[in-house]
Amino acid sequence: MKLSYFASPASLLVLFTLTAPVTARAEIWLVPAETNFSGDSPTVAIDASNSDDLLSYGRAINLEQITAIAPDGANVTLDNAVRGRSRSAFELRLTQPGTTRVVTSNSNVRGTYVVNGKTYRLDTFRRPGAGPGGANGPAQPGQGGQQGPGAGARPPGANGGPPPGAGSRPLAGLPGGRPLPGVSDPSQIPAGATEIKLVQASARSETFITRGAPTDWKPTGRGLELVPGGTPPTDVVVDEAATFKFSFDGKPAAGAEVEVASANERFQTTSTKLMLKADANGLVTVKWPSAGVYWMNATAEGPGTIANAVRHGEYTTTVLVQKP
Repeated sequence: MKLSYFASPASLLVLFTLTAPVTARAEIWLVPAETNFSGDSPTVAIDASNSDDLLSYGRAINLEQITAIAPDGANVTLDNAVRGRSRSAFELRLTQPGTTRVVTSNSNVRGTYVVNGKTYRLDTFRRPGAGPGGANGPAQPGQGGQQGPGAGARPPGANGGPPPGAGSRPLAGLPGGRPLPGVSDPSQIPAGATEIKLVQASARSETFITRGAPTDWKPTGRGLELVPGGTPPTDVVVDEAATFKFSFDGKPAAGAEVEVASANERFQTTSTKLMLKADANGLVTVKWPSAGVYWMNATAEGPGTIANAVRHGEYTTTVLVQKP
């Protein structure tokens, strides 16, 4: 999934480079077979995957991370759910009229900090107690496998040199410029740590299906999300411009950057990608090049809610653009 961090874009791109391996861009997507239904209790089939190529099968998504939400806010059971290697698939019975959402989301805190001249990384996905300031304190090499200063070092040159744009000051961490494993919670960062740079990141991917007339849904007020107030995402037609409204932590996502791409992008000789920016009210208007399946990705940024942090939000949805 694309993660384009903020503040100074260049400096925080460096920060993310320090806290995660450099990999090909991966995208999480959820695609229903259709987005509009009529009749009593129709069934919709949905595919879900995480892939390096836009809207192609790559790696299956854990079904436990996927939630379907009915128009009244109740959870909907995923029927006939199967997790393969390259994709997950399931069906939903639309027992209620209105708009149903299918959602997967996550959040974490990552970053770096310096202790005694050495750079460590913080990652809330890591187990507690690892590295300086962890639950068990700054362990030394050989203490029962606990990771402390110098633990886990790799051979010189592992994973290449310092990331591009990292500046003239070399990292005093692992050989090759990578930070040492650190703590798993910002509250565990040692009091004497310096150069603390954290990113509070959240990501949300969802799709919408409507039985009958579209209905509004209740936003969470957390992170970057699509909210009611624009064109219903299941009521999109190729010859009509669609307007979408985004919020970030419950407020209009002014300036959010939005990328729109066709599922056929990888087969085209000329790109039809659209790069848009939300206005002061969090609104963007999309004019569709053609009918078909589209991937829409938005990113926004703002001040963090903890010390030494910035906030990054990402939102992805798929839109089925109908012929007139």
